[in-house]
Amino acid sequence: MRINVIRGQNQIGGSIIEVASSDTKIILDLGGNMHENRLRPYVPSISGLFQGSPAFAGIFISHYHFDHAGLVKYACRDIPVYMGAAAYSVLKAEADAKGKILPFTPNLLRPGVPVTLGDLKVTPIACDHSAWGSLMFLIESRDQSVLYTGDFRSTGRMDFSGLLTSLPKADALICEGTTLSRAPGEEYPTEQALEDRIAEILTKKSGPGFIYLSPMNPERILTAARGAARSGRRFIAGKQVSAVAKAAGLEVEIFHRREFLARSASNRPSPDFLMCVSPGLWGSVEKLRNRLSFRDGVFIFSRREETMVRPAPAMLIANFRRRGVPLEHVHTSGHASPEALDMLINALGARYLIPVHTKNAAWFSRYEQGCDVIFNCRDFEF
Repeated sequence: MRINVIRGQNQIGGSIIEVASSDTKIILDLGGNMHENRLRPYVPSISGLFQGSPAFAGIFISHYHFDHAGLVKYACRDIPVYMGAAAYSVLKAEADAKGKILPFTPNLLRPGVPVTLGDLKVTPIACDHSAWGSLMFLIESRDQSVLYTGDFRSTGRMDFSGLLTSLPKADALICEGTTLSRAPGEEYPTEQALEDRIAEILTKKSGPGFIYLSPMNPERILTAARGAARSGRRFIAGKQVSAVAKAAGLEVEIFHRREFLARSASNRPSPDFLMCVSPGLWGSVEKLRNRLSFRDGVFIFSRREETMVRPAPAMLIANFRRRGVPLEHVHTSGHASPEALDMLINALGARYLIPVHTKNAAWFSRYEQGCDVIFNCRDFEF
């Protein structure tokens, strides 16, 4: 087999990985670079993938984040795209809520059900990540195999120890390492711990609660909704969050924000709620303030800390602070901690280890005594 990390080995995002046998080639993820214009991303000149006659039997998408799926719509149309059914359901729900049409329709994958293309068999494996329905991929050809982790973590509600014991052995491991360039000692609380923290914060407050979270992270929606319910509050969200929660099959009660705000225009509302907000909704929040005191309220920021300094979120934080509403940061990474990476690598015991999706590939050198670590994976054959 041959592995070629076209892009994304020594950077976070922009993932494009080729895996080939003697007669079949596939692509694992087709991501755009982080922090670039998503409407006009840079598309590499790759013959047979983005231009010319199709040279690949399929494109397998591990999850719907832009840095893994952002370039799918630019691929040659005759190359079939494969994506998890659960992930696509959420992606389509978001698009429908925004009145948009998805630019591609994938073949739907289900965990444990393999797809055979030529002499390659690809088996999707469910894993936990901040994107719903994320998948790892086991690629097999004759007596050789490769496991690609995609993005994963151990802190969600999925049983990580169960995943480790069920993972099949593989000759080569293509492993993400997003967190390895972060400050030592960073904490990785579980989603359950976040739920506990949100419930604790809201229970101690008598005023209204507001939360800023990613509408494309159903597990965080579940965390927030459960935390609100445990504190005796209604969970209020807009059309997009409601649609995503329904598509993900979350068993939570969501009160529609538009209806709540409409009733609040003529009736003084009770502060016993947790409302999803975003920078574009500040006008509606201000109108609500005319009918409801924000005294002893709280604003929960449930996204990455570095997001706080971006212009729109920073303005949202500043607006709440000017109204006397304090900030609470309640978040955990969507990626594996160094400890979780160690656990997975040791559980798999692959002969070849290929770091991707990281700015600190040197961290993987600790495994060089037990396997070959491929730091520059260009047409690597085994």
